[in-house]
Amino acid sequence: MAALPRRSSGLLGGIFLTLAACWSSTGVFSVPLRRQRLCSPRTTSRLQRRASADTQGKLSNPDFFIGRGFDASELQAAAERLAARSSDEIWALAEFEPEDQPSHLPPGDTSWKPLPKEKRWMDLPQFMAVERRLTGSSEETSNALFTVLAQGSGYVEKPKVQAALQAW
Repeated sequence: MAALPRRSSGLLGGIFLTLAACWSSTGVFSVPLRRQRLCSPRTTSRLQRRASADTQGKLSNPDFFIGRGFDASELQAAAERLAARSSDEIWALAEFEPEDQPSHLPPGDTSWKPLPKEKRWMDLPQFMAVERRLTGSSEETSNALFTVLAQGSGYVEKPKVQAALQAW
């Protein structure tokens, strides 16, 4: 990996150093920088609160790969119970917020239709609510199962879930 420049070189270098300084204060990654106060204390504290709110209650990918934060035997049992179900049943139990018509379309435009439920993606809280109702597993196990199905991303898609359930 290339080393960071010590001085900003033009507009892009300045933006990069500013972003690096702000993000390093959130704990996402840490980069040694020569100039430490590129973000105001107000911006830094706001970013720290947002970063902690985004990760609160979520199993991190490194923790998952290390096997920390969940019980592997409980995860196996929950996966077996979930494999007895279908993705149709999982998506039927999921609650999705109603989609709003995009603002660039004129009001009352009939060409736009919301996505059907089976084409929508499910995020962690939605998946956990459904999975815990179906299998009765703990929050940590449900979170780990989501990480498996989402392949580390922040959402699961119905065709991928169906393929995983059939493979299990």
